[in-house]
Amino acid sequence: KVGIIPSIPGNSYIDDDGNLVGMDIDIINAIDEKLPQYNIEFVQLDGTALFSSLDAGKIDFACGNFRRSDAREASYIHTYRSYFYTPYQLVTLEENGKYDSLADYEGKSIGTGDGSLMADIVEQYIEENNADITLTYVTDYVGELSAGRVDGIAVPRVATDRYIESYPDLKFYVSSEFLNGSDECMGDANAYYFLRQGDEKLRNELSEAIYELRQEGKLLEYSEKWYGKDYVSDIDVDA
Repeated sequence: KVGIIPSIPGNSYIDDDGNLVGMDIDIINAIDEKLPQYNIEFVQLDGTALFSSLDAGKIDFACGNFRRSDAREASYIHTYRSYFYTPYQLVTLEENGKYDSLADYEGKSIGTGDGSLMADIVEQYIEENNADITLTYVTDYVGELSAGRVDGIAVPRVATDRYIESYPDLKFYVSSEFLNGSDECMGDANAYYFLRQGDEKLRNELSEAIYELRQEGKLLEYSEKWYGKDYVSDIDVDA
């Protein structure tokens, strides 16, 4: 059983016909074909319930473009192959100015998701640098930004690309630097499947299936199919 968030455009969502579709769905279905010893079943969950469902044994691995963090490393294992490259970016409106790093947000506010790794990275920066940055938890990122309630937002690159395409009347400025934490985990912009400790056999089998799909060009095919962009070639294979 794989936990899936059914509300991520491009990745995993419900289409107009009520079907669960997206890049993640195609990848996992292809993995299912490569691993005949398993019958993989999708379990649709809210993003906040994925890891607790993993803890409770309701799912066997979690999928949602999850990157590494110290907290996740302490509690879970993850595939040693990545299927998606998901760097974080700081985005503001051109009218606000050009902010290229967290240092440029001194005295300003940043909006991002509650409980997200992006929030952890900003919190880490504030603590380590005694920075005067206000971190605000938001759900309507573009709405909060365009209304002036936050000076910038912290989002994955795939969301940045979607905003630029979906809001042609808004002129976004995207930071020239990626938003990464200061430690090894938070500096790794790859996405992985996360599993319970002790499930190394499943972790290894999933990892090798992911690697085969990448070598076969399937990951790139799915990325271009669902996003019209390449979000896999930059995967850091040394991470």
